[in-house]
Amino acid sequence: MKINIILRILVVIAMVILILNVSIGIGEEEQELRSELLKLSDVKEEMNNAGMGVTRVNDLITEGFLQFNNNNFNKTKEIIDSIYNIRDAAFNAQHELADVNQAYLYFKERNISLISTISTTSTKLELDLDYAQREYEKENYEGALQTLAKVMEVLLSSINIEYGYLNDTLTHIEEKTISLDLSKSIVVMLKSLLSEALETGKLQGIEIIEQDIMDLNKSLAYYQEIKALNPAFEAKNLSTQRIDDELESIEIDNLIQGDYETALFRLQNIKELGEKALELSDEINELEERIAKEKEKQADLKQAKTLLKEAEHELMVGNYELAMSKLASAMIIYESTKAGFLVKKASSQSFGMSIKEFIEKNWSYILIVFLIILVVFITSRKALIYGLRRKKIAKLNKELVANENMVKKLQKDYFKHKKMGRDSYDESYDRLQERIMKIKDRLSQLNKKVNKRK
Repeated sequence: MKINIILRILVVIAMVILILNVSIGIGEEEQELRSELLKLSDVKEEMNNAGMGVTRVNDLITEGFLQFNNNNFNKTKEIIDSIYNIRDAAFNAQHELADVNQAYLYFKERNISLISTISTTSTKLELDLDYAQREYEKENYEGALQTLAKVMEVLLSSINIEYGYLNDTLTHIEEKTISLDLSKSIVVMLKSLLSEALETGKLQGIEIIEQDIMDLNKSLAYYQEIKALNPAFEAKNLSTQRIDDELESIEIDNLIQGDYETALFRLQNIKELGEKALELSDEINELEERIAKEKEKQADLKQAKTLLKEAEHELMVGNYELAMSKLASAMIIYESTKAGFLVKKASSQSFGMSIKEFIEKNWSYILIVFLIILVVFITSRKALIYGLRRKKIAKLNKELVANENMVKKLQKDYFKHKKMGRDSYDESYDRLQERIMKIKDRLSQLNKKVNKRK
């Protein structure tokens, strides 16, 4: 009997404990829901500050408190979840409205053709964009998103048709890199960026990639042309080590790193340098032959011959610039010596003559001497000016590359990483473009002057 009494007491105690736990649990849930409902005012304020309508959210908040007061906690939870879903839809719709409208504006500016169907005319897309805007303003954020998704689908399909050829170009470039024994990683980054840009429809990003692909394609063409110079170098017994080292440096430092514009600039210079080296070989041989014919002046031309030997050596080891300088010095000595010899010859033939008779008798010699001295002066002066201009061009090109790299970084920060607002991006972009235009204008002027000399 005592055992039965004890058991009954234990059952009663267990029931009391269970009731207390349930009451505590309900109290905690109630407190948590109350806290969540109070937080919804922050959601409403956030949306209001972003310029969004909050009538739906406000009505749902009121409904949530009513359900909470009636102890209908499950319904209260559903309402809280729906408010957060509305907020997410509202911000997504706001973002998509800006992106899709901007994409369509780029389409119109660039006259890109839309995919050809009855339901994808420009008028229909504009009506859909207007409808999406109205739905957004009516707080039908979900409806606005659905309409915008349809418009974006049309734009993305049209973008892929317009720029799909870039994939084929990259495939061709990849094949060319393999044939040139270059790293496959040169096109890996471009493929990834192009795929992402085509999927998102970022036309500005696609145009940047398109320019990179063009630069890379031109770079590989120059690379191929430079490699084709090797047989000519070997035929003239000239080392290709300098050019090979430059090509390896360009591959590692520029092509693999995705700096195709700098690679193109460097390859253009290397090609010009290689062609100039082959010309120098012929010019050195030609001057050697001319000196050899001057039997009476061999002693006076000893320094010129020495300089020619040095120029030939520098050319063979790849110091093309130094070879060019020594050849120019040898040419000046040769022309000066020849001019001096003509003057002596004219003087010896005209000894005892008057100035008038001397001029009448030797006017042809005097003219030749004057022209030679003038040529020597102009050549040395032009060489100096040419050198200064080349240094200035090199400096400006470095500035140009630095500024263009800043533009690329700015565009990646804005379009890819979203690190800044539109106003800040536009201001920085315009400032950099203005600086780039000034540098390009100055470079154009200097290059014209340098090319005239050539």
